[in-house]
Amino acid sequence: MNQGGPDMWILLVLSIAVVAVVIERLVFFFSQHGDTKALLKAIGDKIAADDLPDYLERVVTRYTQTRLGGESFASWVSHVTEPELT
Repeated sequence: MNQGGPDMWILLVLSIAVVAVVIERLVFFFSQHGDTKALLKAIGDKIAADDLPDYLERVVTRYTQTRLGGESFASWVSHVTEPELT
């Protein structure tokens, strides 16, 4: 360990920090990933293709108006009622 000197210790600490950040980001990403296939199927069953742009605009507008703080879209969709999605 004496050959690398203090520079190697700095590199070791920074490497550990980078690995910790990558792991945290992966955990966050996978916790935010909802059941998108089921959501798309539910939308497809209820909305005609011609009406889809207007529907998406209404849903996103309601989401931005009624979400709680920094709530994610997946979290909002899980507790929103059916009339709010139509």
